[in-house]
Amino acid sequence: MKPSPTPPTPSTDNGNLIRYTLRHFRMFLPGTTYALLRCVVIAPCPWIFQQIIDKKIPAGDYHGIATYAGVFIALLGAHYYFAVGGALEIAHKMAKLMLMLRADIFNKLHYLSFAYLDRQKTGRLLSKYAFDTQKVEATMMQLMNHFMPNVLYSVSISALLVYLNWQLSIVLILMIPLFALIRFGFHGKLKTRNEESRLSQEKLTGTASEVITALRLVRSLGEERQVTSNLDHHSDEFARTKFALSSISFRFGTVMYMSSQFFMLLTVAGGAVLVIHGDMTLGTMLAFMAGLPIIMMPIHLFASMG
Repeated sequence: MKPSPTPPTPSTDNGNLIRYTLRHFRMFLPGTTYALLRCVVIAPCPWIFQQIIDKKIPAGDYHGIATYAGVFIALLGAHYYFAVGGALEIAHKMAKLMLMLRADIFNKLHYLSFAYLDRQKTGRLLSKYAFDTQKVEATMMQLMNHFMPNVLYSVSISALLVYLNWQLSIVLILMIPLFALIRFGFHGKLKTRNEESRLSQEKLTGTASEVITALRLVRSLGEERQVTSNLDHHSDEFARTKFALSSISFRFGTVMYMSSQFFMLLTVAGGAVLVIHGDMTLGTMLAFMAGLPIIMMPIHLFASMG
């Protein structure tokens, strides 16, 4: 009897995972819409700061300050509603998608040849089924609940800052590619170290699973020392790759922090010069200081996903 054709199921390849998710993207539309709205409703917040400082404080308008404060609180309430609702909706649908993905992966095992299965460690297949799907879930949650909404948030704030003062906005916007280049400068090393750590974890899990399964046989043959030495080798390799990943991650995080502080210094110093020359108000400068971290947020999120 001829075997049934292998069903089209996803692998852990990034391209296949993206295509797999896109086929089910419609189920995420309500959650992503809420996630986008949570950023839209708080986009005017830097402008509210600017209005209070530049107009209401000089005029001694207590009622105006209270009105803006009330609007600000209302926007925060709307943000909370959309943020929590969107996150819960995305998490609920993501749990369903992961159930489907794990079922498809397990179903795929029934169609793999025995020769292929004989060449694979049980722990490696278990890692694909359990650990890799967890990483996929975390990445997709980051993408839909954080990265996409914050790109919209960043674009909205950038447009607002251009409206408030185009001179300083252009300087900051032109500096953003430099900030992104720093991130991409580390991208290759981070990807390589992460892949090395993942593969070494697979080998360690696979070896440990085989040893534990065959523990009675190992003891009966007196192979404890050899098996322990082999397991220690894989454990040392995993520790080495994990340390290498942590090392490059720490350097990357420090450089990104220093870059962020440099951009904040540029905003304060540039804004101060414009305020002194009368080309920008103090409230506008505060709006820039509040908006700058938001503009940089997508780059930080993209870095954490890499």
